[in-house]
Order: sequence, then structure tokens, then C-alpha cells
Amino acid sequence: LEGIKLNHLAYQKIIEVKKGFTVNEGKEIAEKIFSSAEKPDAIICDSYNLLLGVILKLKELSMKIPEDVGIIGFGENPSMEVIPPGISSIEQPEADLASNVYDLLIRNIKKECKEIKEIKLSAKIIERNSL
Repeated sequence: LEGIKLNHLAYQKIIEVKKGFTVNEGKEIAEKIFSSAEKPDAIICDSYNLLLGVILKLKELSMKIPEDVGIIGFGENPSMEVIPPGISSIEQPEADLASNVYDLLIRNIKKECKEIKEIKLSAKIIERNSL
């Protein structure tokens, strides 16, 4: 939502669904979203399993990606290239993230954390044919 505001983009409605991370929950979320009167034009999935569940439900509903709805996921899984039509993803620097978390945890355990430090890591969008 913040990115939409910062870039002065228009939108009608954002539906945020807080659920777990399973394939079945992805299917349930998609069922709920697409049974409402107002349908989204794009879905962002924050886990690979939710993404798979959403894609499976879209297939059951005879909906086509990206003609009927765009879809993008987090994390770069090799199967994103082979799932038709090729799923776009937001690649996060997972090794850098893990390293920073580890260092922070060790410093915290050793009581070396004196201040809150903000660390910014860059992500990149890998565009395929799903948007």
C-alpha cells in the first residue's frame, strides 16, 4: 500500500488476507476473493505454497493468467519459469537477509546490541508472463 501511495498510483481496493502458508489456504483465499462481487485484477502471494493454491483455484474456476488476473509471488523458485504462463516473482536477497538476522541474533545474545539499526536490502522483480 505504501508503494502505491509513494508512486501516486490509482487503485480501487486492496484486500489483505492474513492466513497461513499452505496450498489449501491459497485455494480458500482465491475462492473467497473470486466469489465476491468485486474481483481483483492482480494478486500478490507472499509464499510459494499460497501461490500454488491460488493458481490451482484459478484453474478450477477456468480463469486465465494474465488475461483474467495477474499474479506475482515472493521468492525465486525454479518452477516459476515452468508454471504456465511463467510466473513473475519478487526475488529477495535471502542469503543477505539470513546473514543479517544471524549477526543481529548473535549480537543480541552477547548483549552487544546497543541501538536499533535499520538495514535495507534490495529486491528485484523478475518479470515473466503472469502480469
